[in-house]
Parts: sequence; structure tokens; C-alpha cells
Amino acid sequence: MPDDQAKAVVINTTPLIALTAATGSLDVLRSLYTRVVVPYEVAEEIRVGGKDAFGLDVFEQTSWLEIRQCEIALPAYLQNSLDRGEASVIQTAIQDGIELVCIDEAVAVESRAYRS
Repeated sequence: MPDDQAKAVVINTTPLIALTAATGSLDVLRSLYTRVVVPYEVAEEIRVGGKDAFGLDVFEQTSWLEIRQCEIALPAYLQNSLDRGEASVIQTAIQDGIELVCIDEAVAVESRAYRS
């Protein structure tokens, strides 16, 4: 595995919002990882509240986030057990060979563990 993949993470909506609420920024992610991948579906969840959505300003101003620009095809087993955000995080990690995900859903954590 390339070194940049070893320090990469695919992240979900709630952890991004929680970090923004706790610290006012997402800089802790940059200090921990060389790549922080945000699936399109996660970006859309953050943006859904409009310009006044909590954390949107921090999210949009964080230029080093790798925000995907299009939806990812989701297998039925992920679509049927998780919401689009968690499912897209797991599928993106699988597709890109990224071993680490940051999600807040117990079912999603179990799903990712079974695929590893």
C-alpha cells in the first residue's frame, strides 16, 4: 500500500460537524492524515441546510479536503442497511483502497469490518 493511502481517511458528515462544533475548524484532520476524502453524498448532506447550515462555512473554506464531485455507485447491501452518507464512505474506502473510515454509525462500522 502506498504511504499516502496509509495516512488517508474517508470521513462522514457527523464527525465533520462534531469537529467543527468542538474546535471551530477541521485542522486536527490535517495534522493526522495526508488525505481526507469526503464523498459527494457527504458533502451534499452538509450543504443541504443552505448557506446558514452549521459548519458549512468551515467545510467550504477547508481547501485541503478531497471532496468528490460525483456520486458513487452503491451496492445493494450498503443501500439497504445504511444511509447514503455512511454507505458512500464505506464504498469510497473500498473502491480507493483506503483502510480507514471515520463514521458514527455502529452498523456501518460492522459493515466495513466484514469487508476488510
